[in-house]
Amino acid sequence: MTVLAPNDAAFQTLIYGLVYGKVFALTGSAVIADAQATGAVGLGPLIFSAPSFYGDLSAATVRGIIAYHILAGPNPLTGAIEPNVRVFSVNLPNTPTFAKTLVNSSIAAHPGVQFSATYTGPFVTSLQLRSYGTFPPGGAPFSGAPATVVAMDRAAVNGVFHIIDKVLLPQ
Repeated sequence: MTVLAPNDAAFQTLIYGLVYGKVFALTGSAVIADAQATGAVGLGPLIFSAPSFYGDLSAATVRGIIAYHILAGPNPLTGAIEPNVRVFSVNLPNTPTFAKTLVNSSIAAHPGVQFSATYTGPFVTSLQLRSYGTFPPGGAPFSGAPATVVAMDRAAVNGVFHIIDKVLLPQ
């Protein structure tokens, strides 16, 4: 399988944005929102056990985010979407290419994640990812700022992982 693993800074940015947006909406104060968001980032993984954010980080939301970071393809026997794809950077063309994720197991029409590889000679020197599509289906199309792969082609027992600098959100 192939996993797109966000680094710590990516999760800190996501948590900061969620907390800042929620506090700013409640208070209208950028100073208070910044202080609360900075404090929340300092909690690290404990943020996930804070009851005040259960609605923002529901189990379904977290499952969707995780599913969006695992590449998937059809099972040759059943056709079911499974995490059976290994993508090394050198296997990607130098033109933007979409790859399906586990999100496609429940939303078949979702376009997945777009890879953009930059080559210098035979080597990939830069790899970026964009989350695309509409989530839920029928929503406004989304294409946020790209995530950059900061460590490519890390071998794992059952596949490969790439460390990225942003949490991809299946919009």
